[in-house]
Amino acid sequence: METLPRAKAHKFPIQIAFQTMEFMQGSIFHQILSDTASGQRVRQRNAIDEIEQELLQEGMDKSTWEESWKYLQKYQEIFTKSARQSVLITLRSQWDWYISHLGKFINDNYLYVFDKELSSNKQKDLLRIGFKEITHQIKILSKVINENIDIDLQTKDYLNEMSLVRNLGLHNRWEVDHFYLQKTKSSGWKFREVRLFEINELEMWHSSLIRLINSTWKPVAIKFKDAPEYTI
Repeated sequence: METLPRAKAHKFPIQIAFQTMEFMQGSIFHQILSDTASGQRVRQRNAIDEIEQELLQEGMDKSTWEESWKYLQKYQEIFTKSARQSVLITLRSQWDWYISHLGKFINDNYLYVFDKELSSNKQKDLLRIGFKEITHQIKILSKVINENIDIDLQTKDYLNEMSLVRNLGLHNRWEVDHFYLQKTKSSGWKFREVRLFEINELEMWHSSLIRLINSTWKPVAIKFKDAPEYTI
């Protein structure tokens, strides 16, 4: 990849943005396809016996199968309800991958483009941007590139709810806790209830992330259009 003398935008932010959006879309479809396929598979005659034999042939011992099957039956309701939820963690992880690499690109090329160094605090923020909450990530980015990255209130609400639910999945087996109840704008949830979501809510979160990606790659690509060739 070469930065052309009259290039209007650097290619790197564009590349990681589109790769992230493609991976997000693929992750959602893969989960839906996997859920549908596995559901059809286990309903077939002798399916469980065939799956057992296949796993035993691959090295699982009989006692592990029996013990695991017992636990699966014991917690089947929770597993069934939360099976699709894991795609949310994947979506958010892909966003964090994108914003982390965007932050590193800015940090590595700031001196070259603007002929001055970033402060140590800004460098630290950029290199750890992937560990921050989304609204904080955008504030860091806006401050460093001196560009207002506007997020409408509805998108902020969607992203906040997405982060709250994702944290339940990471830390609390998707069960509603007191922190979630204090912070959420979603109503009707009870303490220790499994926080489920349907495809339409997942799509709202996905769409919000897509809007955010499109709002962040462009100003960076334009401001850093004269940066040298850059790859991950």
